[in-house]
Amino acid sequence: MKRGFVLSLVLMMTGVVFAADHHAKDVQIEGYVVDNACAAGIFKEGGKGAEGAKGHTRACSLMPGCAKSGYSVYADGMLYKLDEESSKKVADVLKSSKNEKGVQVKIEGTAEGDKLTIKTVSEVEASTK
Repeated sequence: MKRGFVLSLVLMMTGVVFAADHHAKDVQIEGYVVDNACAAGIFKEGGKGAEGAKGHTRACSLMPGCAKSGYSVYADGMLYKLDEESSKKVADVLKSSKNEKGVQVKIEGTAEGDKLTIKTVSEVEASTK
């Protein structure tokens, strides 16, 4: 009985670890910053999609209402929504950027579906775009 209980417990814990690894994964991506208020329009059906993300202006993303909505990053054909702390990191990059539109960032973080948590973020230099 005791041996069966221990075996069941080990199998259950292995399943929990597997499930956690299966959903969240470490990622390194490069993509374009879009505020969430504008992302809804850019990526709706019939919207501008990737071209809209590349052409989105820094000034718009820093407007109070847009900045308050938080940020997303468009990369590899997917729009990743950032959590609150990650949005603050991206806002700092936007504030220091000299690009007027199409602010591109390099991110190391953790993705779970379309949610992205940033560990590090830096702007992609214009010469590498």
